Amino acid sequence: MTDPRLKERRAEVFPYHYEPKKRLVHIVVRISNEPGSLGAILDLLAHKVDLVGTSTYLTPEGSAVFSGFAAVLDKGESVEKLREMLMSSSRAIDAYVAEGSEGMLVDSFHTGIRIADQAYMRFRREGLSKVFDRVVELFGTGGDTLIHSEGVTLGKDNAKGIIKLVGADMAVKKTEDLRLVLRAMGWGHITVPELDEDVRGVVQVADCFECCSGSKVRGGCHFFRGYLEGYASTLYGLDLTSEETRCTLRDEQVCEFVIKPREP
Repeated sequence: MTDPRLKERRAEVFPYHYEPKKRLVHIVVRISNEPGSLGAILDLLAHKVDLVGTSTYLTPEGSAVFSGFAAVLDKGESVEKLREMLMSSSRAIDAYVAEGSEGMLVDSFHTGIRIADQAYMRFRREGLSKVFDRVVELFGTGGDTLIHSEGVTLGKDNAKGIIKLVGADMAVKKTEDLRLVLRAMGWGHITVPELDEDVRGVVQVADCFECCSGSKVRGGCHFFRGYLEGYASTLYGLDLTSEETRCTLRDEQVCEFVIKPREP
């Protein structure tokens, strides 16, 4: 019997979708930001398409956007008729419908990703891990140093962004919650401690993205180590360092980092 309970899993996002023998469309509708608007649009679509993946978000103008990849149920249904149907709703402000070709549908509407008013981009986990492999292949231990330095830079920048968004006190208070941001973005399953009175803490990461290539070229997670160092130093306003004591690249079950004050 299938377990009906929801389980933690990776989110599905749809910059593209391939499903041979299906007529696929991308539907984007700007709707009024009021109760019932999304339901009204979904009711219209219910007997016209089979939704593959959807998202909704608010716009700076105060409206909302529904975006969905879908398979058209009636092969005779044109994109023009779908748009006309959507615009017949009093909740719709504007609508965009684009059709894929030969089972391939690409999001030609969106130009990137925004999270908390900041622009983001996506990388394939294994691909980025292999980039780190190649840096070390080319530069040896100098590559380790370079990767670590880039991690420190990103950690500092991300900490500054969080502090700007929620304030320094709240950023420290919500450290445990904010680890879930990295997990939701695919970095790994992270446990983040409160630093003890000696300003030390141990961070463990299962399924670390940096190790997912499985390569033995690198002996550790130099980027993640640098990221933790830069993030923690900026968050707490201290000169901290991070040492990796365990790593799945060394055939251990988790990656483990000790954060501590930098020795003079």
